[in-house]
Amino acid sequence: MGNIEVTSIELIKPSSPTPRASRDHKLSFLDQLSPSTLIPSVLFYQNSSPCFDQAEISQHLKHSLSEILTKLYPLAGKINGNLSVDCDDLGALFIEARVVLISHRGKERNSSDQKVCVRQEKLAAGKKFASSVASTGSVKDPTLVEAITAFILKHFILVTQAKENRKTNFLAFQAVKMRPRMNLPSDRLAFGNFSIATPALMTVSDTDDNDKEYCDDLVGHLRNATRIINNDYIKILQSGVPFLDILKAAGEQLGKEPMAYCFFTNLCSFPEYGVDYGFGKPISVRIKAPPIKNSVILMSTNSGDGIEAWITMVEDEMAMLPDELLSLATIDVASFQAKL
Repeated sequence: MGNIEVTSIELIKPSSPTPRASRDHKLSFLDQLSPSTLIPSVLFYQNSSPCFDQAEISQHLKHSLSEILTKLYPLAGKINGNLSVDCDDLGALFIEARVVLISHRGKERNSSDQKVCVRQEKLAAGKKFASSVASTGSVKDPTLVEAITAFILKHFILVTQAKENRKTNFLAFQAVKMRPRMNLPSDRLAFGNFSIATPALMTVSDTDDNDKEYCDDLVGHLRNATRIINNDYIKILQSGVPFLDILKAAGEQLGKEPMAYCFFTNLCSFPEYGVDYGFGKPISVRIKAPPIKNSVILMSTNSGDGIEAWITMVEDEMAMLPDELLSLATIDVASFQAKL
């Protein structure tokens, strides 16, 4: 727990003005469809040198931000409705704050927001487990991310079925990065999130068995859902109204039967632990999952030997998770405080 005191608020402008020809940045069709979802992250750095002056660090960060905004100039503008960004060099918000940490080791932790940390030996076991049933399923080479995603998804399904006391169709959304799946010109500059949530539908008949073997079938569903995202699919996305008609038809079909949902975001390939502003790399990264039921964010651990899963569930359903999953949960407070 901590007390936060904001010490300054400032708008940082680009170091050079944005050319007039680039002032009106049109939002794409995909930008307009994307929901406004904030996933805040906090990067913690070790104060290993007493020579670092807070004012010097602040000026260094402001200067770096001002320089990079000349290339990422839409971030210094403002959104006009849902149509475009006015790149008027208004500035990017820069807030400085002082945080006083207070330890409450004896206080019970809120179970609605849980981190599951799976280290290398348990990841290896998870991959071995998924591979052991590959001969009876559709996936012969599950990745670690696929194995962990299916492992968590299985427990979402079982908890939902136990709570409702009946079999329930389940829809798992996975955020897919589209940039590496597109044929973009090599000289084209692009930045920001460019992703789409692709659904994998598990019907009652797909999850009739409550044993571990169906975990591999879940891997197959998850992989098949992401494989359709390619350059041809993205051309359909860019078609505008025809794609909206497809979404409408799919929504009407899904609305005919009871359905439960979950959401997965994989950040394991993002270099959060490589962010170095000139005073070393972060010793810890904390991500706040969005307040959406059954949402999961996967990211690599600092040491690179495991995966962290930040899971958001309602409290009564979190309490229904079995030891098979909860045994992997860790708050990791001691090691974090030791590093600080």
